[in-house]
Amino acid sequence: MTVNEHFPGLRYRGLWWRLRRMLHVRLPLRKLGAVRTVILTRHYVFKIPGRWRWSGRRWWWEFVLRGLLSNMQERKFAWEGWPELCPVCFSVPGGFLIVMPRARPLTEAQWQHFNYRAFVTRGEGYAESNFDAMAGDWHQGDLGQPLHSFVLGNADPDAGIIPAEYKRESFGFLNGRIVAVDYG
Repeated sequence: MTVNEHFPGLRYRGLWWRLRRMLHVRLPLRKLGAVRTVILTRHYVFKIPGRWRWSGRRWWWEFVLRGLLSNMQERKFAWEGWPELCPVCFSVPGGFLIVMPRARPLTEAQWQHFNYRAFVTRGEGYAESNFDAMAGDWHQGDLGQPLHSFVLGNADPDAGIIPAEYKRESFGFLNGRIVAVDYG
């Protein structure tokens, strides 16, 4: 005799899905970036170097090193105090942890009206000329990293350009304005 025959009125699958959804709402969400693991809570985002999953165990050290560089770059840019960047609330020296406030993701309609070039150059003429030199033959609409010289932690705040990839996940709303949330 099966469990369903003993308790014909109970729906275990429905109960399991409700419990899972309840826990999913209350527990932090883990996402894997290119070189970092991101833990999302209701109000904060924790960025840890490395992609912590078993399938990537062979190259774990490479992900950790690149994640450390990305966290150190975000911390360096956050200290510049640019309003276009999501601020860093807390960081561990060496890039082992970055804590930021959680921004609301952009919708598809907001992303379609977003002017990436004006955002990353911050409206400055010098930065626009740097953008043209660094972006090469990139055009608006090509997803990915147009600023190839900023890849792997080589970004320099003196260039005046925000090193955020052209993808919707790199931007969000914080305190009523659009900010770059992934600029490392």
